[in-house]
Amino acid sequence: MSNPGSDSVEQLFTQALAHHQAGRLGEAEALYRRILSQWPGHAGAWHAMGVLAGQVGQPEVALGFFRNALTLLPDQPVFLSNLGETLRQLKRYQEGEAALRRAVAVNPQLADGYCNLAVLLLEVNRPEDARALLVVATAQVPGHAGCWRMLADALVRLGHNAEAIPAFQTALRLNPDFAEARFNFASALAKLGRPQEALVELERLLPAAPKDAQTRYLYAEVLAQCGKLQEAVDQFQESIRLNPSLAAAHGGLANSLRTGDRLDEAIAAYRRAVALEPGDVATRGNMAFALRDQARLAEAIAEFRAALEISPNHAAVHSAMIFTMHLDLTVEPEAIAAEKRLWSDRHETPFTGPQPPHERERSPERRLRVGYVSADLRSHPVGRFMEPLLCHHDRSQVEVYGYSGVMHPDAMTESLRAACDHWRNLAAVPDEAAEAMIRADRIDILVDLHNHTTGNRLTLFARRPAPVQLTYLAYGAGTGLGAMDWRLTDPHIDPPELETPAALELVGERPLRMAETFWCYAPHEGTPEVSPLPALVSGHFTFGSMNFFSKLNDQVLALWARLLGELPGSHLIMHVPAGSRQPHVREFFRARGVAPERLTLLARMSPQEYFSRYREMDVALDPFPWAGGTTTCDALFMGVPVLTLAGVKAEETLSRGGASLLSNLGLHDWIAHSPEEYLGQARRATQDLPALAALRAELRGRMQRSVLMDAKRFARHVEEAFRRAWRDYLAGEHGGKIN
Repeated sequence: MSNPGSDSVEQLFTQALAHHQAGRLGEAEALYRRILSQWPGHAGAWHAMGVLAGQVGQPEVALGFFRNALTLLPDQPVFLSNLGETLRQLKRYQEGEAALRRAVAVNPQLADGYCNLAVLLLEVNRPEDARALLVVATAQVPGHAGCWRMLADALVRLGHNAEAIPAFQTALRLNPDFAEARFNFASALAKLGRPQEALVELERLLPAAPKDAQTRYLYAEVLAQCGKLQEAVDQFQESIRLNPSLAAAHGGLANSLRTGDRLDEAIAAYRRAVALEPGDVATRGNMAFALRDQARLAEAIAEFRAALEISPNHAAVHSAMIFTMHLDLTVEPEAIAAEKRLWSDRHETPFTGPQPPHERERSPERRLRVGYVSADLRSHPVGRFMEPLLCHHDRSQVEVYGYSGVMHPDAMTESLRAACDHWRNLAAVPDEAAEAMIRADRIDILVDLHNHTTGNRLTLFARRPAPVQLTYLAYGAGTGLGAMDWRLTDPHIDPPELETPAALELVGERPLRMAETFWCYAPHEGTPEVSPLPALVSGHFTFGSMNFFSKLNDQVLALWARLLGELPGSHLIMHVPAGSRQPHVREFFRARGVAPERLTLLARMSPQEYFSRYREMDVALDPFPWAGGTTTCDALFMGVPVLTLAGVKAEETLSRGGASLLSNLGLHDWIAHSPEEYLGQARRATQDLPALAALRAELRGRMQRSVLMDAKRFARHVEEAFRRAWRDYLAGEHGGKIN
């Protein structure tokens, strides 16, 4: 073998490596080639040429160099590891995995080999295999931060965010400057609903990566979780400035703008995000939500459909579309029922085969274990309505389990938690693990409090973790799931005389009627006193609606415009989002002869302002086909009677929520069954102000004396309904649906 010059080969190789490590790739390559031209058996030079080729984006070239090196040293573990990593980059996964497994078999302490293999396994969607590998790796090389970081990443991919936290912490203890680990640690904390901790990690990371758009984007997301909306908006905009093509930043900006009631800006930002990443189903779905907020229902449904064309099995988007279809008067009940069947076909069918039996003591009168499942056990209408029930359950009859999906607990969450016998956190818990938890708790009756609203766990109910399952409270329609046995309802929302097999097919689950009412109201803390009738002071009559604007379809607005046209001088207070919808509504009424100054349009407001506005209303107007619930209760408690339009068909359950409330207060004259009757009753209300003032003065007391605020009486009715459902299960009258 010839001498390569005055310097020895190893001296040249050392010089080449120094150039390489200093980033002088041209000089390094020249020396590597000089060595190989004179000493082609130098395995290290072949390997180094492979590393260099990979660095300059030539993996195919690198592959040849690595193979030459391994021809000379077949069992060199570092060579094998880099070969495997290059094969991964070329998506030749089977060959890459074989090389990497050989590398760690030759050297069980080769940390980089474990990490490269873990990256490959995660890339081919084998997170459980990656986790198992990394458990071995962290035992073999416990001081290697990269292995701990990869273990944490694998756990996150498996949905085990809580288990990932200590692995991230170990990685950062071993290497406090490990930016990727800190970034992923902050992301996992955010997913666990621990944004304040995530914020601390990101504020440590940002100085080291001030121009990294992804870090800035995650920082903005965490700020939004902490409720710091304007700061979040600013940081999303900075992330976009750093990388204008980062679709996620545009989507995050849009989400924060939507939360801040800046819907026009939000929709524009969503459109930019979708243009950058047309296949982002979540962003399309969020844009549809913003359109729904503006009552642009047909557009919202179209966007949901577009998202489902991309990802037909996206359960949350499909649920959101079903919910939105209920708001649109132009969508027939048959179309909604068909969409629910499609949801069930996609998400319930995999679990319709044989299931593990529910082994329970088959006693009809024993104490029942009841579980309530919701991500809205917080300061939310669901939380407000559940608190009196949970606090007044008869513990000799039921043992109460709260299955909370709340990501950001608040004071209401803590109150509800205290009212339960047992509390389980389902936030970030996958369905399979949640099912195991519920089965281990031996729940008899599992109650869904979401239906198809945001955050629902209907895919969990599809697994049938409990022998009796029912839906309640979110809204009065059915879910369409075969695994949901009942809808908890009342005789006013579901009049028995209207029930037919055809109607049940459209609605879904069988009605489980409570004796009197679906509702149990607890007033908001700090609710003001009832004011005198405003019309006696102002000299004009004022109608009002504080319902979400998404319920105010064009048919509703047209009827209200007609009412104001028939009652010159009357006024209307409405909740309408800020931005383009307000001039749209004013023009809608102006075109029907109602001057803009007769309308008071209110954007998002504080609870204090919300309740103060009821002091300005003489009569509240219920929308249709989706009647109010919380807003109706709030109005009645403030002494404001509510005029509702109740549907006359069995399947029109959503239109009869107001009728249920009014019937339980004896206010039958305030329930209309046609638009003409609705208008006539509104006109009559304006013609006898003394009677209206008297009703206003005694309405709160009437409500307080009714079952609507008698939590103990209401809880007995719920328990009696549960008992009927349990007996039905024991009798086997469940059509074979229950194990």
